[in-house]
Amino acid sequence: MSDPVAAVEEGFAVGTAERLRVLEVRAQTQAQRAADELARGNHDYGVMLLVCALITTEQIDNTPSEGTS
Repeated sequence: MSDPVAAVEEGFAVGTAERLRVLEVRAQTQAQRAADELARGNHDYGVMLLVCALITTEQIDNTPSEGTS
């Protein structure tokens, strides 16, 4: 039988890695969309998307890494 604590820790690590990957893709997409909108002259929408990208980046920075809570 496997160690239940190790199984939970492994699941947390996989879940955290997947969450970070999703957040990184989201931040990149938002930043690219912001740049596109700003280039088109849609400044209000472009700035809003840029703020969203910054918030997503902050979420990445605040996601606990493996072994921390």
